[in-house]
Amino acid sequence: MRIVIIADPIDEQYAGVYYYTKHLIEALIKIDKENEYIFIHTRPNDFFTGQKEVIIPNYRWLPGWMILRKFLFISFALRKIKPDVVLEPAHIGPFSFLYKCKKVVTIHDLTPVLFPIYHIKISSFIHKLVLPIILRNADGILVPSECTKRDIERLYQPEIPIQVTYEAVTADFQPSSKKQVREVKYKFGIEKPYILSVGTLEPRKNLITLLKAYKILREKGYDYQLVIVGKKGWYFKKFLGEIESFGKDIIITGYVSRSELPSLYTGAEVMVFPSLYEGFGLPPLEAMQCGCPVICSNTSSLPEICGKVAILIDPNVPEDLQIALQKVLTDDNIRSNMRHEGIKQAGKFSWEKCARETLKFLKLLYNQKIIK
Repeated sequence: MRIVIIADPIDEQYAGVYYYTKHLIEALIKIDKENEYIFIHTRPNDFFTGQKEVIIPNYRWLPGWMILRKFLFISFALRKIKPDVVLEPAHIGPFSFLYKCKKVVTIHDLTPVLFPIYHIKISSFIHKLVLPIILRNADGILVPSECTKRDIERLYQPEIPIQVTYEAVTADFQPSSKKQVREVKYKFGIEKPYILSVGTLEPRKNLITLLKAYKILREKGYDYQLVIVGKKGWYFKKFLGEIESFGKDIIITGYVSRSELPSLYTGAEVMVFPSLYEGFGLPPLEAMQCGCPVICSNTSSLPEICGKVAILIDPNVPEDLQIALQKVLTDDNIRSNMRHEGIKQAGKFSWEKCARETLKFLKLLYNQKIIK
């Protein structure tokens, strides 16, 4: 097969879709010596050294260019390349009628559709308008969880196959040494045992509930710092205003590099992830792979990913989270067991497995005769 992957996220993003695209490509190249891969993306990037690539610049400053690029110029490139399969790993695929091949799109979650209040209006509008068209013109859908698969089936009833390909944490994301933990704690001003939260600062991550639970915990005499890792997202100012009264007991680190993040997980007493909705939810898996106990929401894909290892709570009830925190923080045996079982749970996921399931799905579609 000649497989084209629209690899724009490698050049333009540094969050979930970027990591998915990057690690999937790396794993596919490693395991598959039979098929030909060509990558379409936006600018020169060392990541693609030695690979076949087509660069189509993305002039964001030029009105209308992004739409023309995605739905016209990429289509012209595909017609010239003549792929057997094209994979769009970032929701909105350039699936036009200018070429005939198998078209696969990865839908990571339906947050813009299910929770439009947590997104800028234009993002929700585009997803609601374009996503049904994309699904009608696709030959197959990849999703990171059974939860996302159910959401798509419920809202769109697509008449094409949907394949779950679980994401993973890279193998080098491991527990840190005591020295590394000390160095990272010193860098970020962590002076006490701490509770950790990782995720973009946006309403969907439900950090207000975490603050309420943390306040109750402090009132009961528990002396822990709260360390919140993540970039500023949509509507973050209200949250930052809420933490002012906590002083140095709450630390907002901003973005933390992938080399330092394992040390924060390793040093934490517990990692809390009270998100309202996740298509996969990578931070809890990262925490478990580093041996950090996890408390997370009982919603969306999180029970599916965390299994019975994490403590699941109602994200809308701060008291539930406070009770779970108190339980973990006061019982050494519970923490020890959660650390041990969490590492085992994280070991069930791998990028190689994700790549093999993806490749199997692409081959299955390629062997079907009907092309939309």
